[in-house]
Amino acid sequence: ILCAYIRNLPYLDWLPDFSVKQYIVLGFGISIFAILGDLCESFIKRVAKVKDSGGAMPGHGGIFDKIDSLLFTSPVVYLFFQYSAYIATLGQ
Repeated sequence: ILCAYIRNLPYLDWLPDFSVKQYIVLGFGISIFAILGDLCESFIKRVAKVKDSGGAMPGHGGIFDKIDSLLFTSPVVYLFFQYSAYIATLGQ
């Protein structure tokens, strides 16, 4: 219900017109891949024996630590949108 409400906000017209079920699947995929991104980045730092991945943000783990989840979820969202558009064209 919340997904459908958010989708109908006037400034979010650029979002695809998905069903609530599709938004739930997308949210689940994003949450899984965000965790995987964080775990992979932590593994890379652990193997390299590095506490922070950069010096631009001391004490915060570096820039890579802030975007690790985004690096994994962006392709998932893109592929989900592309797949949904492809499925929509099959139904027409």
